[in-house]
Amino acid sequence: MSAFPSAEAELREVNRFLEMFAALDPAPSAVFDQALDHAHAYKTRLETPVRIAFTGKSLAGKSSLINLLIGEKVLPTGKASVGSVTVMVRHSLIERTTASWWDRPSVELPGRALAQAAELGPDIITLDITCEPLEGLSLIDIVSFDDAESSKRAVFSLMRLADVMLWCSRAENPMIKADSESWRMIPGRLIRNSMLILTHAEDVDEAGIAAAKEKLTPDRLRSFRDVIPVSTKVAMLALSNPGPNFEELWSVSGAQQLVESVIAAAVELREAEIEKIRRGLAQFIQPAQAELDALARTSATTPAPTSDPVVPPAAVPVVPAPTPIGTATQAADAQLLDKLRQDWFARARSLLDRARDGDYGDPAEFVMAAQEEVDGFRDRLSDAEGQLAESDELIAECEKANDILILLQFESADSAALDAARIVVQLSEGIDHLCPAGQKAA
Repeated sequence: MSAFPSAEAELREVNRFLEMFAALDPAPSAVFDQALDHAHAYKTRLETPVRIAFTGKSLAGKSSLINLLIGEKVLPTGKASVGSVTVMVRHSLIERTTASWWDRPSVELPGRALAQAAELGPDIITLDITCEPLEGLSLIDIVSFDDAESSKRAVFSLMRLADVMLWCSRAENPMIKADSESWRMIPGRLIRNSMLILTHAEDVDEAGIAAAKEKLTPDRLRSFRDVIPVSTKVAMLALSNPGPNFEELWSVSGAQQLVESVIAAAVELREAEIEKIRRGLAQFIQPAQAELDALARTSATTPAPTSDPVVPPAAVPVVPAPTPIGTATQAADAQLLDKLRQDWFARARSLLDRARDGDYGDPAEFVMAAQEEVDGFRDRLSDAEGQLAESDELIAECEKANDILILLQFESADSAALDAARIVVQLSEGIDHLCPAGQKAA
């Protein structure tokens, strides 16, 4: 099912740097420290499949859609599902089931042992199965948005696990009020990379599907990259009884559009990741690799000691001269930084003035406003990556802050709004210490 751009060259470059660094064990330096941090992050991301999360209310058809994409019934569906636990399915040559918790060690079970793993009460179950069409993808059945507690677990799982989100909603009544309230809690980065899947479409005719779409507000429709009606029963019938009408049934069911849209979203995301990593390799890894290569050449040309030692002249390490940064580039980077700072501080000042005056209104709405500002700034900062020194650290801080602010939206006390204001202040301190690339923060 997957057809992703290859990242083998980038992964080889990262592994070569890490292996050579471990072998040479050079003296610590800012160049190596920064390169190591980025190399480990790039290796993890390149080795992690694109994660497609299916979420929504109970009985919305999430598990059925995953079974449809896999081509067999791997997950129990309907009321027979595993309950309040997130399940991840991915390809592996060795089939196993892993029960995991956010705060303690995992338990691994042989084979497909979903029910046995669920009895352990984990936060997430990972089902590794031999399924080559899944190579490069993980399909995740997120715990349902049914009540405050399960919604909190669902949001936390989405924040930690998802790259692309498929919101599943029954075709006869999509995005009902309860769905809309849950939608407010979703991280902005996922909303921008989401699809609405209208499930159980076999129960609704074409006029009903059109009426269902009309129930969605224009803003809500624009937030999805695709809106796809899927007749799961028809698609599964086509899979279980392949015959001369297979292609017609598969297409009419909406399954083909679902497969193509999932692949397109995953490929687009992976291509963007690879391009970002290539820029990081050029900025952080390759200069450090050049220093390692020079150190290796120096070590290779140093004579080994003999029985009658002769002290050779001191070797002078060949260290590449730093690439000068043109004044035009410096000016452009400084201008960008100034614009980012002014934009953030103007938005932060508005929030903090409300906090200072006690003008919270609904604390959850104040927290949501703070979360949207942080999420938007993270995106603007990510777009400027490579032009600002140590921006990766601040992007990571923004992501942590964004996660906390989303979880704070479940709280109703004024203290949640005060906590949100404190987070904004802490981020402002980090933003104040940003500087253009090529310079070190004070």
